[in-house]
Amino acid sequence: MTFRPRSSAVHLDQVIAGGASYDFVLIDGLHELEWAAFDLEASARTMRPNGIIVLDNIEQVGPRFAAKHFLGSHPEWIDVAGVVGTMDPNRPLVRPTPSFPDCFNFVLQAPSYYVVDKVPRSFGAQHAEHGEVTGIELDLAAPADGVLHVQAIVRTFGVAPTEELSATAEVPVRAGTGPIKVPLPTPVRSQVSDRDGIYRRTEIIVAFTGGTLKLAAPPEAYPARLR
Repeated sequence: MTFRPRSSAVHLDQVIAGGASYDFVLIDGLHELEWAAFDLEASARTMRPNGIIVLDNIEQVGPRFAAKHFLGSHPEWIDVAGVVGTMDPNRPLVRPTPSFPDCFNFVLQAPSYYVVDKVPRSFGAQHAEHGEVTGIELDLAAPADGVLHVQAIVRTFGVAPTEELSATAEVPVRAGTGPIKVPLPTPVRSQVSDRDGIYRRTEIIVAFTGGTLKLAAPPEAYPARLR
């Protein structure tokens, strides 16, 4: 166990930037709605498939309504005990039923796959060995039939000004489960050669129209492998 004396905003930013992920998160922070909603949304972004989030202090309005709004926006997530939906919209100050007796928690479970829909989703900017992206690799958890929208970004630091290049593509995808490669019609290539004193980050943003894309793992850029 490691104790890190810092705010959830700083911690989760570093977790996402480092490409880390969790199987279990307990949220027990500030209880105002906006803070609880941030902790829940940002933690959900770091969860592996089937991961568990426990939201504490649902006897207070902030955490419990953060959970209610979150499940409304992310219907693929599971209310483990089926209690969040029993909150009476006409009695917003009544203490809700917790997920388990004698506690003040809601327990939420991530779906068994990463969800990509029509709202573009970033999987975080990651350190990369090279400044070139010619395509992305997907590991489909379910058959897909729709249009994949991709934005690939390469950022190079250590030069002035910082170099930022990107390309977008709309690619029809019709495939069964398993890994597939999606080449970019226009590759992204840095104009800065590999050398000491520079470092690079790549970011892949994806959306999917015509259905829901279910991924077994986050998208990966190639050939710009992560460091």
